[in-house]
Amino acid sequence: MRLFVLVFIAVCYGLNAQVSLEESLNNLDEYISYVQDEKLFVHTDKLNYIPGDTIWFKAYLLDGITLRPGTASSVVHLELFSPSDTLVKALKLYSGASGLVAGDIVLREDIEIGEYKLRAYTNHMRNQDNETFFTSHLHIWDPLETSTNAFSTDESSGMPANNTNPSLKPQLRIFPEGGELIIGLKSRLALELSNIDIDRYEVSANLMNAEDKLIAPIRFYDRGLSLVEYTPKGATGDYIELSVNGIYYSYDLPRAREEGYVLSLTKRPGQLIVKVQESSSQVNSKAFLIAHLRGQVIWSSEVKFTGSQYVGILPTESLGSGVVHLTLFDDSMRPQCERLAFIYNAAHEIDMTTSAEVYLKQQEFTLRLDREAVTNRDASDLSCSVSIFKIDNAQAGSSTHNICSALLLNSDLRGEIENPDWFFESGLDFKKAYLLDILMMTRGWRRFTWKDVNSRRRRALDYSFEKGIMVEGWTGGVLSTDKAVRSKVVCSFMDQAFYEQETETDENGRFSFGPFVSYDTIKTFLQARRLLSKKELAKLEGKRNVLIHREEWERAPFTNESEGTKESKFYISEIFKDEERTAYYRMSEYKDMMKVDMDALVVSAKKKTKNDSLNDIANRLSVYGEPSARYVPGENDYQSGTVFDMLRRVAGVQVSGTAPSQSARIRGVSSINADQTPLYLINGMVTDEATVNTVSSYEVLFIDVLKDGRAAIFGLRGSNGVIAIYTGPRDPSSYKRKPGIINFELEGFYTEREFYSPKRSYEYQSAGLPDLRTTLYWNPELILKAKTTEDIRMFCSDRTGTFVAELNGISTQGTPVYARKIFRVK
Repeated sequence: MRLFVLVFIAVCYGLNAQVSLEESLNNLDEYISYVQDEKLFVHTDKLNYIPGDTIWFKAYLLDGITLRPGTASSVVHLELFSPSDTLVKALKLYSGASGLVAGDIVLREDIEIGEYKLRAYTNHMRNQDNETFFTSHLHIWDPLETSTNAFSTDESSGMPANNTNPSLKPQLRIFPEGGELIIGLKSRLALELSNIDIDRYEVSANLMNAEDKLIAPIRFYDRGLSLVEYTPKGATGDYIELSVNGIYYSYDLPRAREEGYVLSLTKRPGQLIVKVQESSSQVNSKAFLIAHLRGQVIWSSEVKFTGSQYVGILPTESLGSGVVHLTLFDDSMRPQCERLAFIYNAAHEIDMTTSAEVYLKQQEFTLRLDREAVTNRDASDLSCSVSIFKIDNAQAGSSTHNICSALLLNSDLRGEIENPDWFFESGLDFKKAYLLDILMMTRGWRRFTWKDVNSRRRRALDYSFEKGIMVEGWTGGVLSTDKAVRSKVVCSFMDQAFYEQETETDENGRFSFGPFVSYDTIKTFLQARRLLSKKELAKLEGKRNVLIHREEWERAPFTNESEGTKESKFYISEIFKDEERTAYYRMSEYKDMMKVDMDALVVSAKKKTKNDSLNDIANRLSVYGEPSARYVPGENDYQSGTVFDMLRRVAGVQVSGTAPSQSARIRGVSSINADQTPLYLINGMVTDEATVNTVSSYEVLFIDVLKDGRAAIFGLRGSNGVIAIYTGPRDPSSYKRKPGIINFELEGFYTEREFYSPKRSYEYQSAGLPDLRTTLYWNPELILKAKTTEDIRMFCSDRTGTFVAELNGISTQGTPVYARKIFRVK
């Protein structure tokens, strides 16, 4: 379709127009391909927690344009920040090719009370200055606290109590449709009134001219939004008069220009009516329109004015849902007007029902997810996360998590939108569609600007796509520590099976190993040797006078409320807190009954021996268990000249030759190889016999010998046995490595735990505990196929009140889906 549009423009309007428009379209394609936008959504099991709770979550990593699961990134970083903006927990999650990963965070019993921020991002998202991060608000409150605090709500609305002082001047933001006012051209003004609760105070407003005459009355709707038509007669002078409880405020209108364009949109079923007006000085000028949905061009056209007006139709019924960004360009392809519109084609729905509306405590209930009764345009599989939890009665009319608002709305607009989930509850009716369209005029497009697109200079991306765990760094000199040294670097992993990689550094001494995928903490060693010369890069000098500088991944700086696509803030009422407080006291009583008298408990400890200290070193630097033999040198042994002289005293080892060309063989080892040289390790690092010949006996702390089954962990390389030499000061507590070797523990990806959901509440009762769970069910791995029905059977707990079942999911074709069902337990 796009190719047809370009050819049509070329034939009808000439080569110059085609080239100009085509260049901008190509620039957009190139920019989107270069940036490779990503989006994240995190569904948590609930938003209100108490100390000791567990936060269960699922992260959805999606392509920023198609919203299909999976991107070039495979790693998600999830972080929890306290009310004082300190990092409480950081998790590194492997999403792989699916882009989907679940996990949990256990809250300590002594955790700080207050509002927490949960954010998630990929390393690649950092190229856009944290603007694309996902951020949500979680609340941790103390059930023992009886005083009213910031988490209280107005029980009628479920939102925080509004303490706005009506005597303070409210904030009124005025947005001309399309961007600017033009003298003599009819336009519309989108208004957003904030810092005042229009439901609590008597609020009225009027649009006034410079002579204080009424132009039009203004009515504010939910969220302080309003829309009024206006034709400026002059550049300045007109204003808006606002009255709050009889107190009047005045707000000047934006200055009108004498020439230019006015762009306006009207939504109709299945289409957008696009209207462009031009001033008298712009008559017969050329203009162009480009519309894109999340960066994908859906419409482009040259504007042909009839008189001073143009009207075009943009079909929308076959489009996906989301924010459409429409831009008007002049004949030099400079942006003149911009307008956002929201398209919601609910291609994917789920009919969520419960077997009853009201249940008794411990009663079984069934949650039915029906994709058969609903006609869907997208019949691909859905990957879903489902949570069933207790909520505040005041919040029964508001959702807490909504993948639709997060991906289709929040992530593409500037500024924080109050309770955006409301627009997607029970469908987008006329009232919601009207207010959402006004919201489109008061918010700007956040993902990119046409200035960025049309600039051929592409800023280098500072952060790459993460595919797994990397081991990176550079090698430098021992004396000139800031001077890079060209080296050969070996990376060894002491996991359940020995694994090793080697590489050569570049001219800047930089090296990189990976990506690796591991869910365990692995003992890791880096060993570096200088390269002999640039002419003989393959030869090693054998010297370890190299310092290894390992570079660890650094998390993105936290900028609090200025970053990210934020979820709604939800609070809890004092009534809800009283109910939960009572349940908490009940649980505390049971805990007190089960406490063990510890007065008579005697704790004893054994003093650590020297051999224990040596075992600690061996366990820290190697992966094998108990050696076949261990030799710890005595005072007289240090008079020996080499390690091999010391090895003569190790049981089971035969040494031959004279320094500096000595060798060792382990007796009793029959090798399938012609060469019977054992595998040598120095401080856990694989080395060769020539290097061992250079080690002085004064450096030896102890020697372990492994043969037969004890050396099996090293595979074929250990078939001739293993001689593990540990060097350092004779006092193990002051043990340090030599240059050219470092060791560390490489942290793997976090592995989620399984959510415990009892079959019946008697599982708690049999243990002498009441079933006081607030989260009854959590399943982050539910797959729903087209034209199927899924039944989730569960038992109510001993709690009474309002419960909600919420489902968030994404189809393999990139359609977000959300469903919600309220039920009660008495």
